[in-house]
Parts: sequence; C-alpha cells; structure tokens
Amino acid sequence: ADAIVFMMSTVPGLAIECASPATCPAGTEFRLQRKADYSDPRLLEEFTKEQELAGYLQGSLKIGKLDVVGGVRITRVRVDSTNLAGPRLYDTLGVEDTSFTSANSALVSESASQTDILPRILANFRPTDNKVFRLGYYMSVARPQISLLSSTPAISLLLKPVYGPDSNQPFLQVFKGNPDLKPATTHNFDFSAEFYDESAGVLKIGAFYKSINNLLENNFNSGEGAIDDIADILPDDPRFQDVIANPDDYFIRVAVPYNPDTAAHIWGIEASVEKRFTFLPGPLAGLGVFANYTYTDSSKKQRITWDYSPIVDENGDVTGVES
Repeated sequence: ADAIVFMMSTVPGLAIECASPATCPAGTEFRLQRKADYSDPRLLEEFTKEQELAGYLQGSLKIGKLDVVGGVRITRVRVDSTNLAGPRLYDTLGVEDTSFTSANSALVSESASQTDILPRILANFRPTDNKVFRLGYYMSVARPQISLLSSTPAISLLLKPVYGPDSNQPFLQVFKGNPDLKPATTHNFDFSAEFYDESAGVLKIGAFYKSINNLLENNFNSGEGAIDDIADILPDDPRFQDVIANPDDYFIRVAVPYNPDTAAHIWGIEASVEKRFTFLPGPLAGLGVFANYTYTDSSKKQRITWDYSPIVDENGDVTGVES
C-alpha cells in the first residue's frame, strides 16, 4: 500500500509512517513512497562471511650505500554467502509483482576462495647525505565480488514499454555470473629522486607505471541473438515465455563479466619543491612554500557493444536500426 513516509534529517535511516503530511512532526521532510515488503522470513537467513589468513616474509640487504628491503605476502581468502535470489517481474505500470517474486525465489548458498602471492621490493641508494634515489615494485590484486562469480543469474522483466531505441518496448535484463573470473592484478613500479639542501629545501622528482591485467568488465549481448544464451534459464511463466517466442517485441540485454585479454596501462610523473624561508626575520622565519606538479596518462583497449546497428541509406542518412 502507498503511505506518506518522512525521513528525519538528523537521524539518517529512521522512517516513520504518517497518516497525512499534517500529522508529521514539524521540521521533517515527507514524500510519497511505496512501502517495501520485508515479510519474507527467508530474508533473515541471508548472510555473508569472509575469512582471511595472511602471512608475510621479509628480508633486507645492505651493500655500501644501497639498502634493499623485500618481502612477500601470502593471503588466503574464503567468502561464503547465502542470499534470497530469484527473477523479478514488473507490470506495465512499473510495479513489481511481489507474489511472483516470492513464489520463484529461493535461498542460494555460494562460496569462493582465492590464494594470492604478493611480492614487494624497495631499494634506496644514498650517494651523498643530501641525495636519495628510490626504486620500488609491488603487486596488488582486486578480487571480484562473489555476485560476479555466482552461477545464479539475476533476471528482470520490465513490461512497461519505454525501452529500446524507440522507447516503446518492454525490457528483459539478465546478468549471468562467471565462476571462471580471475582477480585483477596490478604490477606497480615507482622511482623517485630526492635532493636536500642545507637551507631546508627539498626537491623531489618521481615517476610511476602500472600495468593492470585481468580487468573486470561486462560483455553485453543484445537483441534476438541473446535469447539463445538465456532461453533455458528463464522462468516457466507465460510472460517470460512470450519473450522467447517474440524476441523482436522486446529490448533484451544479457551481461556476463569477463577478463579481457589486453592490459591497461597507467603512468605518470610528479615533481615537488619545498622551501622554507629561514632568512626572514622574527616570526616570519617559519614561512615557506610548497609546490607540486603531477601528470598522468593511461591507455586501454575497450570493447564497445552497440545494442542496435544503424541502417544508413545511399545518402548517408540513418533511416532506422537493426539488432
């Protein structure tokens, strides 16, 4: 049912139902909102648990004016989750059919584990007391969320005909997880040179480079051709089956996460100068100046998927679209 709900601005997340705007306490905001249905007792059984075991081994080496510190971190992560999952259906007015959602939902338990070996090394070379050169390397990872690894698809059918290139079609959206996803790994390289002078001045010049492999991206498939990939996972409901029988009448999009074959690259340079004006008299002697300049650049090959291809006539005019 619809209700007037207000939110107290000083207590985020606290909501109280009011019979009318006049009955809401002064100084609060109210808005018309459809109440969510949290009556399904299975929601109380949802959970996500993460366990991490980590160890680190480090060593150092000194050769004259060169100091080298290196190590490796080994981590083992396991994630277990149970969530209520199922297809969602929205009618031509955009209202969710909660009875359909409840009848077709089930608790799904999944787990994922990963072991990472992350090396790190740092070298400092001090040729004189006022010069330092640093060179470092380390590897970092970004693990995919368990939802991206899930074998349970997320399916939504929106029957309100406002989608597609002409904004006149219902919309079927399917997100399929990929259990074979790899974590994104980044190889980080850093170099810096630091110069100090006797009058409390510091000049730093640095550069960095990052190579990111196994980025996490979505591969989209749209139109009639996408039906072949999802026909066997759609609910046995006449409204979903109509999509299979008449795919041209619907705007269809299927998304699957994947790791691209090409790496992304980021590099940059940075320079900073810090100078304290010790020659100034009295209380002004502590004043100084700090200036910094940074430049970064990046490159990556990006796959672009168009939902529909334009139809171009002999004059070069777009006369329509095709899937």
